[in-house]
Amino acid sequence: MLRRTQLRIDNSALRHNLNLLKKWNGPAFFCPMVKANAYGHGAEMVARIAEDNGCSALGVALVEEGVALREAGLKGPILAFAPLSVDGAAAVIKNRITPVLGRFEDLLALDRVHNGASVAVHLKFNTGMQRLGFDVAGLAQLKTELAARSWLTIEGLCTHLTHGEEAAQTGGPTHLQLEKFAAMTNGWPGVRHAHKSASLAVLAGEKADDGLGARPGIGVYGLPHDGRLVGADLRPVMTWVSELVNVHTVEKGETASYSGRWTAQRNSLIGVVPLGYGDGYLRALSNKGFMLCRGMRVPVVGSVCMDYTLLDLTDIAIANPAAEIKAGEPVVVLGRQGNQEVSAADLAEIAGTISYEIVTNISARVPREAV
Repeated sequence: MLRRTQLRIDNSALRHNLNLLKKWNGPAFFCPMVKANAYGHGAEMVARIAEDNGCSALGVALVEEGVALREAGLKGPILAFAPLSVDGAAAVIKNRITPVLGRFEDLLALDRVHNGASVAVHLKFNTGMQRLGFDVAGLAQLKTELAARSWLTIEGLCTHLTHGEEAAQTGGPTHLQLEKFAAMTNGWPGVRHAHKSASLAVLAGEKADDGLGARPGIGVYGLPHDGRLVGADLRPVMTWVSELVNVHTVEKGETASYSGRWTAQRNSLIGVVPLGYGDGYLRALSNKGFMLCRGMRVPVVGSVCMDYTLLDLTDIAIANPAAEIKAGEPVVVLGRQGNQEVSAADLAEIAGTISYEIVTNISARVPREAV
């Protein structure tokens, strides 16, 4: 591999998470989400493992993501949750992708291209997310429109939950959404499912017999959906590693990186890591983030650049002056080293965002490697 900066994807942790989520979900429909390059983890790699572990389907956001999985050789069912253009409708039919319809415009797009072919779909209902999905007011028209299309088969019905951390709370937002979903879909055919990895983490199987399938997202990757709430025994799948490519001394009073946003308060040993916001390491981590080197947390200093980030290694040098720090020294950007860890939640808290953005922001130029 030309580049030592890489994401190491722990396939055993991924399998563990999938099996645990399936256990919590019970025998119902199970559709891990692999959209956005599998939340930054590598869609093809994750999709193969999920398919091998017996999922009901794979979920993507874009039709293009589904096409890419087909071109990579994935054979199982794929649900695409994107609104359909005419071209998108043609692509789902050609590539045997199951569209999730949430607008009347999606039906019209399929009308233009189905050419008599049978098309299986899932229908999405809006129970409070207020993005996509058929509303209560449109149900009568929807039934009429569907009845007029004998070539269309309803395989599933779904919704998207706005919460999840209070899933076990009677009368809470999730409970009310699911009640509304049940009322809206009463008498309709098809499996029922919701985006509810957070709910699964809370319930941990308490309601595995409720018959409602799941589309787990961030839980598949062992990461918190909000703040630091992670389901019990879910394991982080990703480790982001790099190395020092340069180490040198900056004199007290000198500045570092663009705009001189950091000034050395002492003679400092500065290490250069060959990654930056071009790789998805957020510029918001300038002068705030930290990485791991020799099992110690070392601070990011100065502005994060497109291709490089600077670390203050002075405390490492003071702790062990006999062990010279040189180029080639391993660095952990995200993950564990020794007894220390940099988690996605840590970086999210520093940057004022959520774990989802930390991992999905990691760009395609960072190689993914299964370990």
